[in-house]
Amino acid sequence: MNAKARKTKRLLYVSEKAGFYGGVERYIYDTAHALKNAGWKISMMYAEEASEVKDFLALFDKNFRMEDIDAVIAEEDFDLVMILKVTAAGIVSRLRLAFNTCVCVSDHDYYCLRRHKYFPLARINCPLSSNLFYCTLCSLGRGRILKYSSLLNEIRKCGSFIVLSEFMRKNLLMNNFPEKAVHKIYPVCPVQKIKRRKTFSKPPVIIFAGQLIRGKGVDLMLRALAHLKSEYRALIVGDGKDMDFLKKLASELGIAGKVEFPGWHDDITEYWETADIAVFPSRWQEPFGLTGIEAFAHKVPVVGFDVGGVGEWLHNGKNGLAVPAKDVTAMYVELEYLLRAPQEAFEMGEAGYEFVEKNFTPEKFVLAMDGLLKETGGNNV
Repeated sequence: MNAKARKTKRLLYVSEKAGFYGGVERYIYDTAHALKNAGWKISMMYAEEASEVKDFLALFDKNFRMEDIDAVIAEEDFDLVMILKVTAAGIVSRLRLAFNTCVCVSDHDYYCLRRHKYFPLARINCPLSSNLFYCTLCSLGRGRILKYSSLLNEIRKCGSFIVLSEFMRKNLLMNNFPEKAVHKIYPVCPVQKIKRRKTFSKPPVIIFAGQLIRGKGVDLMLRALAHLKSEYRALIVGDGKDMDFLKKLASELGIAGKVEFPGWHDDITEYWETADIAVFPSRWQEPFGLTGIEAFAHKVPVVGFDVGGVGEWLHNGKNGLAVPAKDVTAMYVELEYLLRAPQEAFEMGEAGYEFVEKNFTPEKFVLAMDGLLKETGGNNV
């Protein structure tokens, strides 16, 4: 049946990994759930599985491996193919020639050869557009330059692009993506029906949730915590290659007894419900920062570095406190302030909750995707 004549909308997500790895996969799962509840038929194409992939893939009506792309193109009739994390230019080319394609640009991979969008030694955030000459020098990735260039070229040819923040819209335009094809669509973050206490735990609980890698800045958070005069308990929820380094750093700073590392968990609701203040200490230019709105969904205020797309949701003095990038002293000062002002922290958490409740509903996402499909419908041949 022709896709235009069919009432049920069909969408294929395409990404390297299937399972609850990180923000990209959580985005896929939550948005797919919203679309499926709205009557869409949802499929997934992937290359790599996580150990807990069964619960993830059970959501989808059909699942395909990337090596099955020939059969997918020959047999399937999708209204829209959403590309997220793909590293092979050939896969992108074949999909965009066969289907109506959009790319959800959730990080800097497609236009930054180093992927992190900061210079390698001092980790100073890069404000420049993609350029093969200096990007190659920066990344020392000469062996990957042709693959990178080919992938970027194919991605730019796709029909439309989804970004989560104005910061990412500007990045795409700066890197020569077509302006009219770039759409800002907020993700889905269902709020939790909870009644937040107006007093802190004893001692107050400070939480970080995310990958334990240098770009996420947990080391900066620990250095800020070491200066606090008020009592606290810190939860570092996540896993990554920096785990041992961070545990050692906490010990060197004399705060190991106050900092817990419970590791990675698929569902961290119990930790959010325990928390009084969340910290968002990223040193890299966050495209958005999904864990920030997850904190708000649990009425937890955020203290975070104002980098990249964080300002899209962290509104200083309203739902949290924004501090200059990598300014450990400023972070310590604002954390100390909130620890001594539980009523203000409570009010910020309520404001964050209202912000998420208004802007990140499944209904709004589905409406935006209906609009995108109406605007871009038809095969991109």
